[in-house]
Amino acid sequence: MSTEHVVTGQPAADSRSERRAEAWGLAIQGYYDAALEILEDLLKEIPLDVISLRLKGNVLELKEMHRLECSGRKLTSSPDYLAARVCYEMILTVDPENVRARIDLGDHYRNLDANEKALEYYSEAMIALQRPSPAPSPAPTPTTPPATPPAIRPSRRPTTTRDDSPP
Repeated sequence: MSTEHVVTGQPAADSRSERRAEAWGLAIQGYYDAALEILEDLLKEIPLDVISLRLKGNVLELKEMHRLECSGRKLTSSPDYLAARVCYEMILTVDPENVRARIDLGDHYRNLDANEKALEYYSEAMIALQRPSPAPSPAPTPTTPPATPPAIRPSRRPTTTRDDSPP
């Protein structure tokens, strides 16, 4: 069941990563709404998909920055730009240690000229990067003891001295 993408006329991607790549490709070509449509579909399937949330935030910001660059409006009056912030904040509710979301929020606030707030997020990202990675969890303890290996029998060599010995 292959469908075509409305904008490009190409076959639609099947896997999540291919669909994200398609969305990003459309966004950098300026097809922001088509990219957002793909991302919304991905988020309907898995609402807290951190990668899709981040990409949606990036596309929303890119769309608004492009539009505002052409119109001369300010980012603070843009609902889509503010919706991007919501995406990054949702990532932090799912993954509080997510460094990329903190950097994205820093960039977001920097673009709003809220430099103090931007520095807070950049500092948090740097601190998170300096934390040691958590130790891997120990292997689960088996609930049943392992099977005892069969006893190893010594190999039997044929003896040539006695004919009545068992084989």
